[in-house]
Amino acid sequence: MAQGEAAAEDLLEEGGVLAGGGELEIMLRLAPAIDITVPTVSPLLELALRRQLEATSRAETILRYEAATGGLGGQVEMAVGFADIVGFTAASSRLSALELSQMAETLLKSAELALPPQGARIVKSIGDAVMFTAPDLVSACAAAASLLDAAEQAGLPPLRVGVAFGPMLRAYADYFGRTVNIASRLSDTARAGEVLVLRPDDPIPPKAWETRGLVVKEAGKKSLRGVDGRVPVLKVSRQR
Repeated sequence: MAQGEAAAEDLLEEGGVLAGGGELEIMLRLAPAIDITVPTVSPLLELALRRQLEATSRAETILRYEAATGGLGGQVEMAVGFADIVGFTAASSRLSALELSQMAETLLKSAELALPPQGARIVKSIGDAVMFTAPDLVSACAAAASLLDAAEQAGLPPLRVGVAFGPMLRAYADYFGRTVNIASRLSDTARAGEVLVLRPDDPIPPKAWETRGLVVKEAGKKSLRGVDGRVPVLKVSRQR
């Protein structure tokens, strides 16, 4: 919504609608602009809201079903990660809609360059965030580290990343389930430039991490919003 407000203000200012004159004169100039923009923008805002509500309700339904039954039919086991721009929400109050969209586009382009060489695949771009998958946890973490570097080189603010490996349901060209939820919440919890990972039940040999140039440290247990209990977490970083 904030981006939409910023775009509307830019349009009115650039068009001279708000320039000069008294309140009555400005109101008279605004009337045609409202007649033109509101019928066009309203369906777009409604569509965006509907899509967001559909995605949220679908994810919540699947999470509840998984919790109730202990699993989901047709699940696949793989790694999933979320990377988002730190401070994007705060930036939306001082940047124009064009600048914000350029930032989101730069993140997506950085992901397109950094993720595939590490064996990861982009699932979707969510404005200030990117969701990706990989066949194994080490590949996902290597992809996350590469994305941090690519984003920095592209001039973006720092990213933070959450990664988890486990069963997920693939549907509607997307992935759902507790594993996905944990990865998303770990991203919310991570600090700038940090990759937080759900510690797997079966330890990964140190050599597997070293081969990909990664260092792993225990990060204790964390409480995540919407996730029952405290989950064990690792912190992964690039070897220096």
